[in-house]
Amino acid sequence: MIKWWVLLVCMLVLEPALGQNTAPESTSNTDFNKQNRNSHKKSENKKIRYIIKKDTQNTSYGNPCAVEVTRSKGFEYLVTLKGQPGYQSEIQRAFHNFGVNVSLFFRNGPFWKIGLGKKIDDCRQKSGDYVGP
Repeated sequence: MIKWWVLLVCMLVLEPALGQNTAPESTSNTDFNKQNRNSHKKSENKKIRYIIKKDTQNTSYGNPCAVEVTRSKGFEYLVTLKGQPGYQSEIQRAFHNFGVNVSLFFRNGPFWKIGLGKKIDDCRQKSGDYVGP
């Protein structure tokens, strides 16, 4: 009777360990070709806001790295010239930009513009747009 009792206890203790002899086929940590299931959902849910500018000065407009940095912060620059279709008055533009800046303040923190400026300067130096000391 004792032999059966020892055999039963050994089976209960060793059985979970026997199932772990084989490696898993593929997980998100071991397979480099697959992306995390939630990685595409984060980029889809991110709402991009637009800061309306009168000219392209200090925007690095056309620099792909700078555009990617501004998108990661949740906005893009939109250049509309006076007389262009869709142009708003200066007051409407100012109120729109104020609302966007307030929402970006709460989303990215109080000093988000300082970090953004540094990242855009790095992008400008990497692409050769920046000439200086």
